[in-house]
Amino acid sequence: QGGGLHSNQRVAIYSSLFSNNSVNRNANDLRGGAAYLAANGNLISSSQFINNSLGTTMSNHQGGAIYLAGNSSTLTGNTFKGNTVIGGFTVQAGAIYVLGNNNAFTNNAFANNGLTSLSNPYGGAVVIAGAGNMLTRNSFSTNFVNNGHGGAINMTGNNTLAYNHFTQNSSKSGGAMRNQSTLGTVTHNNFYSNISTTNTNATNVW
Repeated sequence: QGGGLHSNQRVAIYSSLFSNNSVNRNANDLRGGAAYLAANGNLISSSQFINNSLGTTMSNHQGGAIYLAGNSSTLTGNTFKGNTVIGGFTVQAGAIYVLGNNNAFTNNAFANNGLTSLSNPYGGAVVIAGAGNMLTRNSFSTNFVNNGHGGAINMTGNNTLAYNHFTQNSSKSGGAMRNQSTLGTVTHNNFYSNISTTNTNATNVW
């Protein structure tokens, strides 16, 4: 797990480049094409995650660039571009999979990240599974999910999205975002030219 970095301790990453890393063993449950982080309080700032990949024809892969399992981490001013996850069934998060609470994502750019799967992919750029997470002033453009849900974001739990921009993201349901919970705050975001082919099997979709 973690094509470029695997850490079970807190890390601080500044002005770094993670490019063309991959995890592609012929197995289920792969995590973190570039980085696997399983600790609280990480900091990632002003770094680039470009063309990292995760997965094979097997299933249940998460996080084309980063798999983040923990609380109270901060990601600010980073670029995530062209990261991908492929798999047979249930692949998630082209760029970042978040399993935890009270993490903050600010001024990050997510572009052309995506998922390709036979069935049930979700979160073209980001999947959030937790509560109290905040996404503020990020941009999401041309992220995609083939035959799935949440072109840019798939979210579960009481989280906050504010002042983000969503442009030309695409999926089957929730061209920009799918929220699988009745909780959560989505305020002052800009949604432009996102594409959804259907709105089935979703609680709230944008």
